[in-house]
Amino acid sequence: MEQITIHQPIAEYAPLASYRERYQQNAGQHRALRVRVELNDGAEIIGYEPIHLDNLLCSQVVNEAWNEISIWEWQKKPADLPAPLKVLWRDARGLPYYACSVLLPIGDTVNDVTYMHKRAPSGQFSKGNKKTGNLPLSPIRGRWMERRIPFKSTLVTELGGYCVGDPAEIARLLQNVSHIGKKRSSGFGEVLQWHIEPAIMKSPLDCIIRDGKLIKPLPMDAAREHGIKVDGPVYQIGWTPPQWNPSGFDAGWAVGSKVA
Repeated sequence: MEQITIHQPIAEYAPLASYRERYQQNAGQHRALRVRVELNDGAEIIGYEPIHLDNLLCSQVVNEAWNEISIWEWQKKPADLPAPLKVLWRDARGLPYYACSVLLPIGDTVNDVTYMHKRAPSGQFSKGNKKTGNLPLSPIRGRWMERRIPFKSTLVTELGGYCVGDPAEIARLLQNVSHIGKKRSSGFGEVLQWHIEPAIMKSPLDCIIRDGKLIKPLPMDAAREHGIKVDGPVYQIGWTPPQWNPSGFDAGWAVGSKVA
């Protein structure tokens, strides 16, 4: 019996429609580009996944179009998020696969582990307890226990990626991205400057494959559509913005997989 995959229907958000229409009309402005980001000295990047350039662009569009958006709303259903990028392929639901790589380190990098601490609240009133009297919250057991949480961190001065898109609109959106990665509010991943430069590509697939390896997550159906053969195990991957949303996951290959 043939395997059947059932996907959730995608969500439609009216505030994004004007962006999607404008980006489709401006497809003639698309150029092969290299996008680089310089980080401030000592600005570590926190996270277990590479930085998805298309996700950065889509998040800026969402921030402009809808200031009151709830993160929980985006976790319910996948959505067709617009970006000023060439669409290489759409899945059966209509979700876009953009011609845009992840941001990979340029030059020397140092991998490390950064520890952050979760401590019990110190407020005067939060320490009260109706059942046991005015006893302090325990820092060694229960929900208020202090924790030392490790995060993978990378010390790097520059990252870069490739895309096919509208350079003016990409520059406009990225100018407001001051930090990348996780724990941005704590100062990690502080951006010094963005660079959008012309690039030489034989085809838009150069945004996906470099030096015989994937530089962008690749779903199996997209690989079949473009005749790409990949060695290595298949995982459930996030391949369309927002890549962290499990409702948009599909079978495919992660960044770094070898292309046959």
